[in-house]
Amino acid sequence: MANEKLPKAILISGFTDEEIRELLRCYRENKKLPRTIFATVTETALEWKVKDWLKELEEEDRYFKKQLKNKNGEK
Repeated sequence: MANEKLPKAILISGFTDEEIRELLRCYRENKKLPRTIFATVTETALEWKVKDWLKELEEEDRYFKKQLKNKNGEK
């Protein structure tokens, strides 16, 4: 992944659900900020290397974008 472009991602740890919702709301309201993958730290993710975690997040993001397109009837 050294030569690959890393995805824009924010890894969240230690926040309450309410704090996370507020963080996401504020981020999304700021139209100057780029589209970003958000992820909360899980017990499983704690065992992963960051580069592997980012790769997994990027693959999940692609999958969910495709699902959303299919749901909306886009090609």
